[in-house]
Amino acid sequence: MARTLTGTVLTTAFCTSLTFTPSLSRAEKTPPQKIKETSEATSKEEKKKQNPEELTWKAHGRNIIKQGFDRKGWWILGVGTAVTLAIIPWDKDIREDVENNNRKIGSGLSQVGSRLGGGVPLTLFALGQMYWDYPNGLAALEAMTLSSITHNILKFSTARERPDRPQRESFPSGHTAHGFAFASAMQHAYGWKAAVPSYTVATLIGLSRQADGVHWTSDLIFGAVLGIWWGRATRYDKSSGIKPYADFSSGTFGFRYEF
Repeated sequence: MARTLTGTVLTTAFCTSLTFTPSLSRAEKTPPQKIKETSEATSKEEKKKQNPEELTWKAHGRNIIKQGFDRKGWWILGVGTAVTLAIIPWDKDIREDVENNNRKIGSGLSQVGSRLGGGVPLTLFALGQMYWDYPNGLAALEAMTLSSITHNILKFSTARERPDRPQRESFPSGHTAHGFAFASAMQHAYGWKAAVPSYTVATLIGLSRQADGVHWTSDLIFGAVLGIWWGRATRYDKSSGIKPYADFSSGTFGFRYEF
């Protein structure tokens, strides 16, 4: 019986060693480099979680491009460009009709629209907005800034002559782009309750440029398209994980990931 018991114990031990030996041998065969890479990756993930407030301006820029050039963004640019090209042959006829039949807004409203679209009032509003709603205020400021940069590039690259004087900086309308960038930013931040008055102001700005005779109709249309597109591209998307932050007491601001 002792022999039987001893044989049973030995058999069990042998079977157990057979069971665990392959797994041990596989672990021994794992390349040291692979273990090192796995360790480094784990370490990076831990550091990333420990430092969620690192500045991510590059990630924010990528997010703007992603939001601008998605399917809806391309649709806005595509349809807007098509409408603009369709209107260009009719620009002179529209201008003559407006002038001959007095189809333009009054001089008082025209002056108000021109001043609002000049950049200063809406920019000051966005800067003030940043104190009580920093992410959306920053988005509005970015939309107006980027639309301004883009429309100036287009002005000098297309060199289209203005209808009232021989200056080749007509296309597109910067005032209109600025106004519609602000309106689009308000729409994406607060919905249509803010969009209705904002788009009304933007339309007034565009009509004032037509009343002043400094832009063709197609300039106004593409300026509006450009502003709407940038307002959507720079919108604050909470699901992206990138959150703007500002500490006005210390004067620091930037972006951070939130997990």
